[in-house]
Amino acid sequence: MKKGQKSKSRSKSKKEKKPVTEEEDSKEDLTSENNPQSPNLYSLLGVEKTATNAEIKKAYRRLVFMYHPDKNKTDPDAGAKFANISRAYKILSNPDNRKIYELLEIAAYAENYSSHPISLSIKEAWKKTGNKIDETRIGDVKEHAGRGVAAVIDGIEYSAGNRRLMDDLGLADALPEGEDAAGEAETIIYIASTGPAFLGYIALSDVIKTDSAEALRGLGELGVHDTVMLTGDLEAIAGRVAGDLGISKHYSELLPQDKVRIFEEIISASNGNVVFVGDGLNDAPTLARADVGIAMGGAGSQAAIEAADIVIMDDAPSKIPAIMRIARKTQHIAKQNVVFALAVKGVVLLLGAIGIANMWMAVFADVGVAVLCILNSMRMISMRGQK
Repeated sequence: MKKGQKSKSRSKSKKEKKPVTEEEDSKEDLTSENNPQSPNLYSLLGVEKTATNAEIKKAYRRLVFMYHPDKNKTDPDAGAKFANISRAYKILSNPDNRKIYELLEIAAYAENYSSHPISLSIKEAWKKTGNKIDETRIGDVKEHAGRGVAAVIDGIEYSAGNRRLMDDLGLADALPEGEDAAGEAETIIYIASTGPAFLGYIALSDVIKTDSAEALRGLGELGVHDTVMLTGDLEAIAGRVAGDLGISKHYSELLPQDKVRIFEEIISASNGNVVFVGDGLNDAPTLARADVGIAMGGAGSQAAIEAADIVIMDDAPSKIPAIMRIARKTQHIAKQNVVFALAVKGVVLLLGAIGIANMWMAVFADVGVAVLCILNSMRMISMRGQK
């Protein structure tokens, strides 16, 4: 029950804080929404991605002379252009910020075809830099279930994923020590290139959906007290989320097959129906196995939506208690109708057998009972807009 992620990037070259000089007034937030429509930073300065710092500085000075509001009195957009150019220079002239920008670009392109919440967060962060993804630059893409993705971008193969993927590439020793511990509230996406060579990582902090706690309180009021979280996230993240929401039990760092295995164990130990809520591609097998599978329609993958019995289109977990209340009332009314119809028909049959029932009683037992059952079922209208 997470609302996506707020992303921030780090490069392996950034290991200690440096004093900020006047020229390095540069720690810009690459995903700032102040200029969400600004063009590509390299295009703004008119330089290639391979440009040196000297070339970037030269291009900046030339553009400042052209667009500085004090020098350009004829162009009404000179102020906005100058602000965007200055921001581009502050980012690209600083090695750390430039590295972060490039890492975010690689990750966004590698994750372009994925609908995983982490992928969506990375692509959204890239979009906020003012860039769009040019799919013609992307070649072969291969997904590694539970690990990450590999993609050919501009003819070079890159890999983006978790520590397991880096282990598979033989880069375990190249990863910065202690990053998993330092990012105990974060999901770490490592980036590597052909070689293989470790390039850096992106950290995404998880944000709990605002109505998740409300959903769990609602379930508790309905008598549902055993809640379990199955996640591929790190234990530190899973433990924090489970603690904040009051989830009974949690399992972390799971691969798709681990989720199915543990879910089978939960079903075997349960005395009632087991409901599973998920939205990712990896959740599809578990959604299909559950007694009732609930998928999130907005952020959910197509596979999860197709495997689910119920789809919540606005991705609001608080709708789950409402679903249960509607289901219980529907079941209660259905039982009332069945009992009432059978009881009336039974009585009329008995009266007919002893010669007391006439034709009109038979009509009532048939048509009249059907009308009364319909009227009773109309009480479900009161559940409209249930929250």
